[in-house]
Amino acid sequence: MGSGSIDIPPKLKNIVILHVDLDFNEYFDTMAGMDVCIPAFGPSDLYYAVQASSTVAMCIECNVCCCYCSLERSMKSIEQTPILATQRFREAYAYVDDDRASVTYPAVMTEIDAIKALRTRNASDFLAGDTSGSGITIGSNGAVRYAVEQMMERGWVRRKKGFEDRKREIWAANDLVAKKLINGMR
Repeated sequence: MGSGSIDIPPKLKNIVILHVDLDFNEYFDTMAGMDVCIPAFGPSDLYYAVQASSTVAMCIECNVCCCYCSLERSMKSIEQTPILATQRFREAYAYVDDDRASVTYPAVMTEIDAIKALRTRNASDFLAGDTSGSGITIGSNGAVRYAVEQMMERGWVRRKKGFEDRKREIWAANDLVAKKLINGMR
């Protein structure tokens, strides 16, 4: 969702649907009905340093996993699938920088690699990869292996209560800012 671009693996071309240039009603209906949202940020720093993404905020409001996936998403479920984010994403969008609402994946992974590892509960394909063709696997890098192991250890699903608590904290902080603006920043 968005106006950027994302590389979709050939195996997923029939599953992934790109949504661009939606009016608000289409945007909200699409967001509320989706399982996973991968904002199309593209390669620039625009959505990290200059401009905020409304898609990220909407994902939180609609309880949609933003990879930024839901195993079997249900608004009534006691479990919630959190936002899948790199550390850079969590720093740029501080309101999702909370382990109750986010799962951090290593920036060396693609969103699709992280989703596959978390959904299958197995990161061995990723760690055994040799994208450089040098005979050196990705998992041979200790820092990468550790980051992947941490992601896998923390798991994918979170308690819905923690997710809802985080949203209430965000709303309370927003209310405080609004009160300060209304009362002249006292």
